[in-house]
Amino acid sequence: MSEARILRVLDIETTGMEPPAEIIEIGYCDLTLFGGLTEIGERKSRLFGCVTPCPPEAMAVHHITAADLAGLEPCTDRTLASLSAHGAEALVAHNAAFEGQWFTEAHRGSTPMLCTLKAALRVWPDAPGHSNQVLRYWLDLKLERTL
Repeated sequence: MSEARILRVLDIETTGMEPPAEIIEIGYCDLTLFGGLTEIGERKSRLFGCVTPCPPEAMAVHHITAADLAGLEPCTDRTLASLSAHGAEALVAHNAAFEGQWFTEAHRGSTPMLCTLKAALRVWPDAPGHSNQVLRYWLDLKLERTL
């Protein structure tokens, strides 16, 4: 039997498009690959407080409000580094260049980042767009609805 390999798929929400904007949410899920099979792990998400107020244009993207973040601690370098630990062979993000602004080599060490946006551009060059949501509807993917 082949050795299990873990890919940590992550997404972050921030107060802006580049640092020094702050991370206010990290969501991730591990994919464990072994023997030609893929096991999808538990989805995890955590909100963080921010030092500077989140601007309305950022809230319009992620819909996280000041009330959602009230009383929460800001995201730390230690939190970011912990996401690269615990056996993850690679971090995976849709637009890894964005996440990579916060998950720098100082946080992830030698753990590489894989970009599903770059993959989508190559696999579906004729798609009407390459965001996760455009691809979802264009490929007619059926997703489980959650409240």
